[in-house]
Amino acid sequence: MALRLLPWQSDYGTSLSNDMDENERPIGPVDVTVEQENWDVITVTNATKIPAQIIDGVRRPEVHVIQEDIVGGDIFGLFGSLAVGAVLCEERAHILEETLRVERLYLHSGKSLPSITIGEGRSVMEFKSQRVPDATNATNSLYSLQQRMLDAETHLASELSRDDSKITFVDGPLRSLKSPGQRIIGYIKRISQWYISEEQRKLLYRLGVNQRTPLFHIPSNTEINNSQSSGRYSWFLRLRELGKAYHPLGGVMRLETNGSVPIEQAKVLADESVQVLPRLSSMPGQDPRAPHNFVPVGQLEKVLTHRLGDPLWLNRQISTFVGRQGNQI
Repeated sequence: MALRLLPWQSDYGTSLSNDMDENERPIGPVDVTVEQENWDVITVTNATKIPAQIIDGVRRPEVHVIQEDIVGGDIFGLFGSLAVGAVLCEERAHILEETLRVERLYLHSGKSLPSITIGEGRSVMEFKSQRVPDATNATNSLYSLQQRMLDAETHLASELSRDDSKITFVDGPLRSLKSPGQRIIGYIKRISQWYISEEQRKLLYRLGVNQRTPLFHIPSNTEINNSQSSGRYSWFLRLRELGKAYHPLGGVMRLETNGSVPIEQAKVLADESVQVLPRLSSMPGQDPRAPHNFVPVGQLEKVLTHRLGDPLWLNRQISTFVGRQGNQI
């Protein structure tokens, strides 16, 4: 029996998963010959440094509550905070301060409510009340907070990707982007859907850090997003050689771009991703999700988490507010 390590710290799960997102299931055949007939390694030799902006977000549940409703019964609620922003990677990486955004939400499945103000004096924070019909328990409330963070990332990505002088990288598939720019790439840290056959996956074991697979085309469900009716071009690359102790696929990442761009432009984007991302990848021991969480993104996450504020202070302030309001929330 041969055991191999998977690179992420166990608290974060793994970069390889069998829990497939139903939204990732292709609705038709995947075309692996869209770039070339021969399914073989493509080596990228151009060493040009390309400016790239990477978007990421953090979210934090603050306090779970129950709204006591004599008529409708008890209703779960969640006070939550989220922050999104971008980091620009050129010769050096620096955080784009103007992109940093913080939102505070009170998510619930009850009647519409006004925003809730927490704190006093200069330390006042407003939690925007949002009714979420599906948030009928604590788990669904957490999922709703996650979705709102992804929505904020998507909105920022749509804005920043208008600048064609830079590649814009966004965490996750592009299927939710309504108006993506022409030079935007989604990177998928946790692979739950390969899209290619088991025989074709053998090529991934041979990839070096300056290599990628050929592009393959994924048809998209137009009911999810009309802007993605042309599907997506996707490819795999290797971020880092992790050593013999690790599973060979532990350093592999899947990427994708909008299927509406010309195939030649998609090939250029794929090549540029090989030039940009491996040099930004983290090493095991440097980041809990190494190598898939990029070093500049790790720094961005620290800044965003700091912007969320002290969780203990927020917990106390929310508890004080709830204590004063009683069952009048």
